[in-house]
Amino acid sequence: MKDFFKIVLASALGFLIANILLFILSIILFFGFIGSMAGDMGKSTFKLTDNSVLHLKLSGQINERVSEDDPFTALLGSRVPSTMGLNDITSSIRKAKDNDAIRGIYIDSRMFSASTATLAEIRGELVKFKESGKFIVSYSDTYTQGGYYLASIADKVVVNPYGMLDLHGLSSMPMFYKDALDKLGIEVQVFKVGTYKSAVEPFILTGMSDANREQVSSYLNDLWNTIGADIAQSRNIDFEEFNATVNSMPMMQEVDYLLQSNLVDTLLYESEMKNYLRSLLEIDEDDKIPSASVSDMKSVKPTKTKTSK
Repeated sequence: MKDFFKIVLASALGFLIANILLFILSIILFFGFIGSMAGDMGKSTFKLTDNSVLHLKLSGQINERVSEDDPFTALLGSRVPSTMGLNDITSSIRKAKDNDAIRGIYIDSRMFSASTATLAEIRGELVKFKESGKFIVSYSDTYTQGGYYLASIADKVVVNPYGMLDLHGLSSMPMFYKDALDKLGIEVQVFKVGTYKSAVEPFILTGMSDANREQVSSYLNDLWNTIGADIAQSRNIDFEEFNATVNSMPMMQEVDYLLQSNLVDTLLYESEMKNYLRSLLEIDEDDKIPSASVSDMKSVKPTKTKTSK
């Protein structure tokens, strides 16, 4: 009988704890949804003012597109890692190019992740933006290689006096599982036709085949010849000299090395960078910098370009 009451009591206690946890979770989701709704209402009231800059703050994950109706993001709001949409970024740059209220772009490069194709598309839009004659300036405490690829197009590239710049080139590090499979007694049987068929190599080899090494090296070299050449051209550095600089691992060098190698233009703290930005906008140091984020630009209508008859 005692065991029976223990079981009943344990079941009741478990049921009570489960309901309390569900109640707490419901409260968190409810307030997250309310916060998200309030944030959306705030965004809809954004008004672009004259003499503004597009604040291109790059952080988090950059995907091809971010759904506005993502329930997970809507419920948890700022508690999920930030995600940016490539379509929103490119659209904001195009709008800024044609809108007279935007004087220039401030690239605020943080820690972010994006594919090479995504970076190339954003950089292409920045190149087109420069054709308008408006300025582009860039700042970061620490430039990632992808961030610097975008920043190099700027009229002035600025880094924190105690910051870093990571340039290391491209590499491929495939993983091989054959030894592990052998220890587990698992045999992989593969029917393969052709020399350059490497998808199954991790399961049947312990290292890259010569053919696979050749094809991987080929596409990595092609990619780097494009990325490196773009950076070198924007920074007015000879391509061979630029490659030598990359091989010296700039991230491991003193920050003055970045100046000497012409990778950056000057060293400033973020507060000093903001004052420099104010000077470009011709406003006082105590004035708030008029700016629009990528999210803000969603509510800005595209400016109709004039066509000649």
